[in-house]
Amino acid sequence: MILKILRWLFGYIIFKTDARNSRLFLNLVSKSKIKIWGINKINKILYAKVNSSEYNYLFMLARQNNIKLKIIQKIGLPFFYSRSKNRKGIILGIILFFTIIKILSLFIWKINITGLENINKNLDKNKILEISKLNGVFTGQFKKNIDAQIAGQNIMNKIPEIAWISVNLEGCVANISIKEQINKPEFENNSEPKNIIAACDAQIFRMETFEGTPVVKAGDTVLKNQILVSKFIEDKDGNMKEICAKANIWAKVQDEISFSEQFEKIINIKTGNSKKIFKFNFFDKNFNINFWQKHDKNLENQNYEKETSENNINFFGMKIPTGITTEKFFEIKKIKIIRTKQELIDETKTKAYNILKEKKLEITNYSEQISETKNGINFRLKFEYLKNIAISDGIAQKDKEK
Repeated sequence: MILKILRWLFGYIIFKTDARNSRLFLNLVSKSKIKIWGINKINKILYAKVNSSEYNYLFMLARQNNIKLKIIQKIGLPFFYSRSKNRKGIILGIILFFTIIKILSLFIWKINITGLENINKNLDKNKILEISKLNGVFTGQFKKNIDAQIAGQNIMNKIPEIAWISVNLEGCVANISIKEQINKPEFENNSEPKNIIAACDAQIFRMETFEGTPVVKAGDTVLKNQILVSKFIEDKDGNMKEICAKANIWAKVQDEISFSEQFEKIINIKTGNSKKIFKFNFFDKNFNINFWQKHDKNLENQNYEKETSENNINFFGMKIPTGITTEKFFEIKKIKIIRTKQELIDETKTKAYNILKEKKLEITNYSEQISETKNGINFRLKFEYLKNIAISDGIAQKDKEK
């Protein structure tokens, strides 16, 4: 890549000669140590490229040996300048273009936010952008005015839902990456005496008692609303007193995920017909440039699938949110297919295990159950996982009152 740039800066020439003299010509070039490249033989013509500074010497050498060279094209900055030196408008336009691009590259024109998918639903992208703006990170901001480390710290201090945030500047883009807060166990902050009871029927796996007297142990099977940790404790003098019991009681709980699929299914296939729409993306604003083509309303309905691709300008390694956005619409039609039993089993199993993975549970055991029906199959995934079943009897009382 660097070699191509250097050759363009110093200029090079594409020339041709009679291929019948190619052996003699190439021997002369080799002995004279002239560097040529892009050698290509088409029919009876030999094509090659040489640096502009060496062409005159190569031409004289060929002429002395009765070999004719003919210039096909002159490429590079020196030739471009010689053709354009009397066209001041072109030179001025190029200088003005790169000046504008350089000035615009000094500002932030796009903000990307990642990591929101695992955060509290009350915290959306707009709220992050609003808080970021208050801390100096917004579109149109001068990049030198942004201290990424301080801005990230200030944003995190105002959003308790996140545990870590990074603000990175890449070209004209500010990338904000967020990691969710892993909340510590929360207990009621009061002194009212309360027991810890079971939230459901389960078998206790392990216990973490912080305050109170445990009345069950790991391995015991308990019923819903059964007392697990008592509010009564014995003080140093041997007297009994009441406190607010606090504990985490992890128990084995059973649950299941089931899916049904039919042998017959309607799917969409591409017919091979497609249409393209081009849009000019200028600093996150889209402008339709298909002015020569009427808008086809059918492209927006269910008979077409859309794929979008963006080609942004990369200015000397600096990404600028400006370029061409291509929207390609593929025509589709619906057909009916018949699937095998194994295909249905694989599909339902994949769906069930993907949901189980998303739950992020501490699984202790699981089993599969498959049953075939007249029209398809039913897949059931039963699993056992650890759940904190400890609740205060005060909470249970409030639920009863509701």
